[in-house]
Amino acid sequence: MTKQDLSVVGKPVTRLDALEKATGRALYPINVSLSGMLWAKVLRSPHAHAKIISIDTSKAESYPGVEGVITAKDIPDKKYGYGLNDQPMLARDKVRYVGEPIAAIAAVDEDTAEEALQLIDVKYETLPGAFDLEEAFKPDPPAVVHEDYSQYELHFFPPAKMDVKRPNVANYFLIRKGNTEEGFKKADFVIEGKFTTPRQQHVPMEPHSAVARMESDGSVTVWASAQQPFLMSNQISGLLEIPPTKIRLIVPYLGGGFGNKTQMKAEGPCIALAKKTGKPVKCVFTREEVNTSTTSRGGTVSYIKLGVKTDGSLTAMDCKILYSSGAYSGDAFVYSTRGPFQPAGTYKIPNLKEDSYLVYANEPVSGAFRGFGNPELNWGIEIVMSQAADKIGMDRAEFRRKNLLDEGDESGFGEIMHSLGTTECLDRTLKELDWSKKIERGEGVCRSGKGIAVGNKYSIAPSASCATVKLHIDGTIEVRISAVEIGQGSNTILAQMTAENFGVSLDRIKMVVSDTAVTPFDFGTVSSRITYHTGNAILTACEGLKNQMRELASRKMDIRAEDLEVKGGKIFFKKDPTKSIGTADLFSPTLGMGHIGKYAEVGGELIESATFFSKMGKMDPATNQLLNKHDKSCSFWMQIANGAEVDVDIETGDIKLKKFINACDVGQAINPLLVEGQLEGGGVGMGLGLGMWEEMILNEGKCMNSNFIDYKLPRARDLPKVEDTISIIAETPHREGPYGAKGIGEATMICTPAAMADAIHDATGVWHTELPMSSEKLFHLLRRNKI
Repeated sequence: MTKQDLSVVGKPVTRLDALEKATGRALYPINVSLSGMLWAKVLRSPHAHAKIISIDTSKAESYPGVEGVITAKDIPDKKYGYGLNDQPMLARDKVRYVGEPIAAIAAVDEDTAEEALQLIDVKYETLPGAFDLEEAFKPDPPAVVHEDYSQYELHFFPPAKMDVKRPNVANYFLIRKGNTEEGFKKADFVIEGKFTTPRQQHVPMEPHSAVARMESDGSVTVWASAQQPFLMSNQISGLLEIPPTKIRLIVPYLGGGFGNKTQMKAEGPCIALAKKTGKPVKCVFTREEVNTSTTSRGGTVSYIKLGVKTDGSLTAMDCKILYSSGAYSGDAFVYSTRGPFQPAGTYKIPNLKEDSYLVYANEPVSGAFRGFGNPELNWGIEIVMSQAADKIGMDRAEFRRKNLLDEGDESGFGEIMHSLGTTECLDRTLKELDWSKKIERGEGVCRSGKGIAVGNKYSIAPSASCATVKLHIDGTIEVRISAVEIGQGSNTILAQMTAENFGVSLDRIKMVVSDTAVTPFDFGTVSSRITYHTGNAILTACEGLKNQMRELASRKMDIRAEDLEVKGGKIFFKKDPTKSIGTADLFSPTLGMGHIGKYAEVGGELIESATFFSKMGKMDPATNQLLNKHDKSCSFWMQIANGAEVDVDIETGDIKLKKFINACDVGQAINPLLVEGQLEGGGVGMGLGLGMWEEMILNEGKCMNSNFIDYKLPRARDLPKVEDTISIIAETPHREGPYGAKGIGEATMICTPAAMADAIHDATGVWHTELPMSSEKLFHLLRRNKI
């Protein structure tokens, strides 16, 4: 089916939730309020590393208005995590970061809870801390964050690997392809670099919040800010020993997350306090708590070595990257195995060696953040690629084009690649940047430059989504899914697919989402996976439902089911469309009582469920090379190219972004308008934040800029004008994607810092090796290089 054959898919339709959100009627977890509700507050550690000697809650418990206090002794002695269970809900014997939860209070109002919190007396014995990533990585670190690591439960694929010589390594992942030692011997030039990235906060506009209510049957209902409802439900079940069937988790609209709302945060204390008090309990984190006591993008240190021949071909690459886990592994456990996908899925590298380490430190917990470990590695790789091009005197764009993976090439995992739009993304970016027209640096104060970068973003495997589709008597199609609408517009695009499949208008689709009591399993709104995974599940369920409709219509029309088609609210004979019945005719009235209602003759209602599962191929554990080259290392790959044009004041280091181009291959755009929103918001806004301004400043584990005054977010005036922000949608349909679609969300910001670094170098001749690339850092770089 070509794009011209589609009537809803591929069209820039208005978001289904646009009016609801614009008028303020949309319900978010922070808006939920129940009768008799108590307010919860959490006591947090002021120390980065310390033993807990004692906790005295007696004064807080007797404070007027307080109805419940909990510490670790009031809950089961259990731990949780994403792939490695190493984190307690409330600290039991030891605290490992500033901000770690120790106790929680439920009171009649928020102020009372806050006042009583100060009455809890905790005595500590402070311990040395591990604060520097490279120091923490050493065989003899200044502190061992988890002495009992070997006793923790593992539950992810691939399993965690310790480095027995390095006690703070939480996970180790490698890739080995070819022979890098021989590859470097064949190189005419070898380029090396060390690059660092800082901690970055997600800064979701809606802070983490939850409301928990115990029901009369002993079950619990939770309204939560969760990107992965079923993962969170499993964590709650394991931690608080509540059967999964007794947990109902509801996620209305979510006010941003970007990976920050994947695991349990405010929900646990709420549930424990609701269970203790017998009343509904609400907890809303302060902005400081969001910034320091949830998760953030962990800092990294990477070492990159590249071998290149004078004709521009690559001979070898060696990457070593340290990801800061913070005090616990969180879902950083997974991104330490997925960040290395970056070089593996972009360039033809015959000999590739990668070593990725997740390293504990006494800092806030690291976790999933848009890009999931890929931007951190991409920016250093792209700088080294440009340096290699300069070394052999080759155009930076031509050098990249020569080495990009093409259809049918092998990735760094030995996977046969397909649906690759990198070259198209690059070429269209170069055209918009007018790349062939070089900018003269000039001799004045203002210097101009252009920069480019390319990259990729995978989508995780193994991964599954389920969907249920129901036909109503008026022809409305109800879609039940647990994919969370987090601002990306997933409800709209999934409704578009459903409408297209049934040949009806968008207003005939009803979305029922994110309520674990009524919606089926979904892995979650992570890894840019919803369009592909949940979309495929929906389309499979739609086909099943249409088969049911054809079977019922066959009996009524006396025509074989395989000769019938379902479209536009009718079931008709393919050879003679005038022979048809409406969807309402599939339902029968209650005998003699038609005024009460109608039912489907088979099963009472017409409903179908389906699952889409994307599996990961088996890999050689010694190399992580696929045993079958036609298997997949991930669900799909998204390709990206970015271009930037800047003006730099070499006296002050001030950087002005004049133009930015963001080109992404999305397979096929289900809704181009929503794709552009992702490109310009996630790519330009958030990507520039990481590249140019954002940085959590830590002093011995304590965050010194945990508010919006001190944490430097990009402002509207820092971004290029709308007319100078160019979004390019490249489409290379994926053979397994719904209507050829892949994903988009995370890919948009992968290359942003690298493109900016390239442009700044083009303007000034200096390379940044540390993010963010602030004007102050550039000023000092220019002075050191006597520019």
